[in-house]
Amino acid sequence: MKYVILFVFVFFSFKYENAIYAQVPSSQGKEFYFSFMQNGYRTCNGSTYYESLTCIISSDKNCSGRIFNPNTDWSIDFDILADKVTTIVVPKKHCYNTNSEEVENLGMILITTDTVSLCIANEATDSYDVSMVLPFSKLGSKYIIQTYTPSYSGPSVCDHCVRSAFLIIATENNTIIDIIPTCSTAGRNPPGEQFSVTLNKGQTYQVLSKKRGAGGDFSGSLVQVRDTKKIVVFNGNTLTGIPASEINGFDHIFGQAKPTSSWGRKFAIVASESRSGDFCRVTALNDNTALSLNGNPIAIIDQRDTYEFALTDKSSYLETTGPCAVYLYQTTGDYDSSIHGDPSMVRIIPVEQQIKEVTFATCNPNNTISNHYINIVTSTSDINSLTFDNESISSQFKPFFGNPHLSYVSMNISQGTHTIKSEAGFTAYVYGFGNANGYAYSVGSNALDLAGLGCAYLDTASIFSGFEIKVVGDLCRDEKIQLFVPLTDANYYWNTGDTTASIDVWSEGTYTVEGSIEGCTLSRTIDVFCPCELWIPNAFTPNGDNINDSFLPITASILSTFSMYIYDRWGDVIYTTHDHSSWDGGNAASGVYNYVIYYSCMINPDEIQKAQGTITLMR
Repeated sequence: MKYVILFVFVFFSFKYENAIYAQVPSSQGKEFYFSFMQNGYRTCNGSTYYESLTCIISSDKNCSGRIFNPNTDWSIDFDILADKVTTIVVPKKHCYNTNSEEVENLGMILITTDTVSLCIANEATDSYDVSMVLPFSKLGSKYIIQTYTPSYSGPSVCDHCVRSAFLIIATENNTIIDIIPTCSTAGRNPPGEQFSVTLNKGQTYQVLSKKRGAGGDFSGSLVQVRDTKKIVVFNGNTLTGIPASEINGFDHIFGQAKPTSSWGRKFAIVASESRSGDFCRVTALNDNTALSLNGNPIAIIDQRDTYEFALTDKSSYLETTGPCAVYLYQTTGDYDSSIHGDPSMVRIIPVEQQIKEVTFATCNPNNTISNHYINIVTSTSDINSLTFDNESISSQFKPFFGNPHLSYVSMNISQGTHTIKSEAGFTAYVYGFGNANGYAYSVGSNALDLAGLGCAYLDTASIFSGFEIKVVGDLCRDEKIQLFVPLTDANYYWNTGDTTASIDVWSEGTYTVEGSIEGCTLSRTIDVFCPCELWIPNAFTPNGDNINDSFLPITASILSTFSMYIYDRWGDVIYTTHDHSSWDGGNAASGVYNYVIYYSCMINPDEIQKAQGTITLMR
């Protein structure tokens, strides 16, 4: 007989996992809000520099879409072909923000008939960057800004075009937004003091820093809605060089901020190809947030503080003790004299926010991008299940420095659309470099409310995917079984009192294990029962030789109820038991007797089963 094992997930039940699966990939959707920040190239160089504001749409399905400004008369309808790039140029006067701290009707909405991925590109002569856009369902009401220190000391650059900036777009009428900047704004709002703005659906509000340099960095600024209405926030720089000391190149950089509720604590960072190094910035949600890189402590930062470090390894694993936002900043091309490209910023997606499938597109404005790359991170145990354009790339994965549970691939890819799939989940970002141009964006992200789940999100991260009870052995064959949890980097406590990762079990029952990881407790319960089946003999010989002296049905399971009735040939009850006792024949003569048994097992005590038949008594 085989035994039945019922898995019951306690404390973190199936409802979390179902919610996760339902939201993957969360970067795809049918409704998007967006607008474009000021590009400092245009500001500095006037009409001699062109500008193009573009939507880049991709999907694995044929569908149709519409982009419109809800506050003006502009709209465009179009078709989207599966596995093709659909590019829509949006007129500047309907979507481009140039002022600081003024309410404007420059928000755009994309509606599609099926799920798509959306990126937006802000282009000017010698300037280009791209951002992934989150669908409406993944937006939030609280954001903390991250920008780069607006710096450039090279020639031919006007002072006022090198600024940090953020842009807010409302999705509902009467949205009241409170803002606390970390530096003085161009509209003379002082650092550390709250000011507010009210926006209606589709209206935008851009905020520029008053000056460049360390005193013009908006990192850590708070943007929060007074109620639960959702807003879109983009952050970045009108122009900047990277690093701040760079004097030979600069660019407009921007990316969409994610709500603080989706910030994570585990970040797998892969440095860019054809670069000697990138820079990373970490912004904390809480006070006393400790940062460690590849297991080594590097900093402790407080709420809304930002820490910057240079990437010195091809892969780096960053852990934080509290929720953080992490961006990777690609350097100015001239910073590495042997390469092309200019600064870009890309959000590093937390390991906790992996996705399972996405179709995305590379970018190539006016054929200026000569090389495109993709960086992908997934669980080491699952590299064989990940496909890129329906092909396995397992041979190209390398172990992740600082976390053996993860592996990464960094490879050159062709221009066009691509699809990544993995049931185990992955994070990835695409980027490219050309002459005085470059771009980078995350191809997708889940948007779980990690703050709402508390410690439950640990169970969805790949490095905690082994927290489940496994079984070795067959209890129903009178053997012991072993219950064990493959995840070893936790402290365990079983309801048997054991504190090891595995225990031996000799009997049916309910077994629970709690694992403590980073101060959070995960719990799993397993009910071990054999099938509720009776083995009923057809004869017995009550002669006192201790061999087959009584009649007793047996089972490998644990009985919850048992009632047995023995009848003679005339239908009279001659024996009854309700406690699983045997019948020794009593004073009955040899012959054939009828029995009726009603029983249930612990596996399902409310399901009463019936067995009936004949038993032969031989004296």
